[in-house]
Amino acid sequence: MAVVRAFARRRFPRRDTGVWNGRLRWGRLTHGRVTFILRNPVYAGAYAFGRQTSARRVRPDGTVVTTTSRRTREEWKVLIPDHHEGYISWQQYLTIEAKLAANRTSTGARPPREGVPLCQGIIFCGSCGFPMGTRYRRADNTADYVCTRAQSDAVTTPNCHSVAPAAVDPVVERLLLAALTPEQVHLALAAADDLHQRDHRSHRAAELALERAR
Repeated sequence: MAVVRAFARRRFPRRDTGVWNGRLRWGRLTHGRVTFILRNPVYAGAYAFGRQTSARRVRPDGTVVTTTSRRTREEWKVLIPDHHEGYISWQQYLTIEAKLAANRTSTGARPPREGVPLCQGIIFCGSCGFPMGTRYRRADNTADYVCTRAQSDAVTTPNCHSVAPAAVDPVVERLLLAALTPEQVHLALAAADDLHQRDHRSHRAAELALERAR
């Protein structure tokens, strides 16, 4: 985010497709572009080919749609570490990759959060739909929910707001406690115990199969 703020008033080269393909254009540096650079093996001095695959499908109205998906590293066609001088080492690249994956809440990850706000990590901006982060004030250590789009991309978004947890969390607490009856708690604990027993039986079956194979 600090890098994005440093480039807030500077131009950054961008790669375009379509009629602009092959031409050098300039635009804003966004948070997504920074993380894209961090995920690119070229940044770590490695040459890679075949990191993505594309597929075409025809819609009922006859239009052709192309979708692109990322391949796992094992599926890349070519990977040559130490191909050229990188900005970081390959081990640093792997460490950053693992950290980014552990912080990616859009894929279900739930990294530990500091502080006591109840809705951090699960609240979204009502204006733009982006997730809202938690910002703490150093003076009194109180917090605000802020739109991460405005925070990460250094974009002025007048319609996006910051919300004090004191205005949101008590309402969520009342709704949660009203819905969380003793019967539902009992059912949740029973379901968790059942899942634990299934997991234990599955692991035990795998251990027995391994013993028989040996």
